[in-house]
Order: sequence, then C-alpha cells, then structure tokens
Amino acid sequence: WGLLFAYATVVAWSWTVAQSLFLHGWVQYNELELGGRLGIHYQSLYLLIAAFILEAQLWDSSSKKHQLLNVLLIAWLLFGCIMLSARIHLILLPIFILVRTLDLLRGKATNKKKASLWAAGIIIAMVALMATLPGTARRLTDLKNEWRSLDGMVEGKQTNHRVYLWRYGWNVAKESPIIGLGNGAGDEVLHQALQSCDAVFYNKKEPYYLYEFKYDFHNIILQNFAEGGIVGVAILLFLFVVGFLQSQGPWRYAWALFFLTGMTESLLERQAGVFLLTFLILQIQARNSSPETR
Repeated sequence: WGLLFAYATVVAWSWTVAQSLFLHGWVQYNELELGGRLGIHYQSLYLLIAAFILEAQLWDSSSKKHQLLNVLLIAWLLFGCIMLSARIHLILLPIFILVRTLDLLRGKATNKKKASLWAAGIIIAMVALMATLPGTARRLTDLKNEWRSLDGMVEGKQTNHRVYLWRYGWNVAKESPIIGLGNGAGDEVLHQALQSCDAVFYNKKEPYYLYEFKYDFHNIILQNFAEGGIVGVAILLFLFVVGFLQSQGPWRYAWALFFLTGMTESLLERQAGVFLLTFLILQIQARNSSPETR
C-alpha cells in the first residue's frame, strides 16, 4: 500500500505539472493549477512522504533498474517540493535528510557510502535550485523580511500573517480552555476577533486586512485547543506520539513531517489532511497485523 501511494502521488503530481505547463507555461508556488484547490503545503507533504517511501525501497531492491527508477522518481518529487516552495518544508527537508543519513550510517556498512553520496547530492541540488529558481528565491527573501518584521513593519515589509492569527487565536482559545468552543466553531470566532486587527498586508501591491477573509488558526495544536480545549490537545498529542512510536522506517518520518507541518497549517481542516492521517494510522494497523515487519 505504501508503494501504491507513492506511485499514485508521482502520477498525480506529474499530471498537475503537465497541465499547468500546457495551460500557463512555467509557474511556481501557488500558481500551479492544483494549488488553488488543494494548497501547496498539502501537495508538498504528499510529495515528501512519497519520496520517503521510495527512498526506503532503494536499500531493499536488488534490481539496478528498479533502483534507478526510484532515484529518478525521488528526484522528481523533491524537485516538486522546491517548485511548490512551502517554506516549512524548505527548512525541514535538509534536516530530515541529515537525520535519515545518520540513521542509515548506523545500519549496514554497505549503505554508508551510498547514504553519504545521496545526502550530499540532494542538499547540493536543493541549494542550487533555491538560488536559481526565481519563485523559490523570492519565497526565501520574503521569509527573511517577515522574520525581521516580527515586532512591526521594517522598510515597508510586513511579517507573516500567521503571527497575528496565532496571537488572536490564542486569545480565542483561552475563552474555553477545558473543552473548547466546539468542533468547527473556532474559525468563526477567530474571524470576529480579527475585526480589531489593523495590520495591513499586501497581495502583490493590493492592501488587505485579515478580517476580509475567513482564516483558520494555521496550527493543529492551537486549532484543537480552541475547538476541543485541553482535552482535544491531549488526544491529538497522544495520537501523534503513539503513531510515531508504533511506526518504523519511512512511516516514522511521515508522522514527524505531518506533525511539524501542522505547526504552520491546520492540516486537519481539509480532507487531504484527514485522509493522509487516516492512511498513516492504517499503515500501523496493517504492519501490526502482518506476520512480517513492513
């Protein structure tokens, strides 16, 4: 099932890029055709988990052709991550590569040279692409400007809107800290709270205020705290801790990536996030019910 998920993700992503190239030419970030409907963080999350699964197959396959195919598919998926430029993943991916490399170096001796070359090649390629692709380079420049503007606008640059969503979201969550406001009720209360937010943001050159749109909390912990209270947060953390400890190999990385991505996105507010989490849970059940370790 893991390989089926990975190959299906490759096909879906390839179709997305081909369709965008045909309709719009070369685009990046949220201008990709599927971006308006699914969102770059969800797409990028699927791509990276698929890459983790395919990478694990490299060391188990004895066929050179199969290994080469997986290497090419992994490169294609990671290139997709760069194209989408979800900044949390641009930051996390080198860290995950380093951790995975150390994990492999502790394993079989025959994997050590391959693991080192794989890690070095991926990181060098990522840095080169980030520096040369204009959309990705612009996203990293925006990140630098947003970091400088955490305490207020600097040189006309505003910080990330998440700073205000988290600030106002925390105040909303404190209204009912034990059991929360109720499932699905938090976004509307947050929208009302944002009416008093006078921070100005810009879509290219067009100014806008946060209360003009319906935002979620952009954080799975804060979202659960607001809607489910401490009880909801405890259940969520229990789910992720058990899921991480019960999983192995690429699935453990998938659990970690899902949780860390959820620090900047309320992933469980969309079906794409719920379906992916359900899939990760079912993988644990499938492995535990099988006589062989998966």
